[in-house]
Amino acid sequence: MDLNTITEVVRQPGERPGADWREGDAWLAGGTWLFSTEQPDLRRPIELTALGWDSLVPDGTGPENGATCTVRELYAFAPPDEWTAGGLLAASCEAFLSSFKVWSAATVGGNICMSLPAGPMITMAVALEAEYELWHPEGPPRRLDALDFVTGDHRNVLAHPGRTCAASASRSAP
Repeated sequence: MDLNTITEVVRQPGERPGADWREGDAWLAGGTWLFSTEQPDLRRPIELTALGWDSLVPDGTGPENGATCTVRELYAFAPPDEWTAGGLLAASCEAFLSSFKVWSAATVGGNICMSLPAGPMITMAVALEAEYELWHPEGPPRRLDALDFVTGDHRNVLAHPGRTCAASASRSAP
């Protein structure tokens, strides 16, 4: 999809992404949805992958994954044998009926923030009782249970679903 309304790409957002948010901005991590359909209001994508968030960090309480973790990275992750729900990670990726190109670009955070009814990462996060860390441009980060995030079809607790989400990580129970 040609996005002929783009006037600028923010490739190196500040330490506090969104502090200079303006009308027409959108977060960009994988961009599989952003580039798949006409976006007449989009002026300035803000590249989140430049923030260098860790994709997956396993610890005793479960995996912590950054919002920019791709579906492919999550699928390739080998959870420890003692994680009884570890197989749910790969199964959730397999529910993402898409091409290898989408798997390589689509992000866990993007799928969650889009809040679409067929969001396998949403289902996985809720099943694992995940908690999200949400960043707000003017305030401190806040934590929210995955169950409370999505409020309807393409709707969530964010001001502009799919456009104003910056979730640094989620932690799930193993």
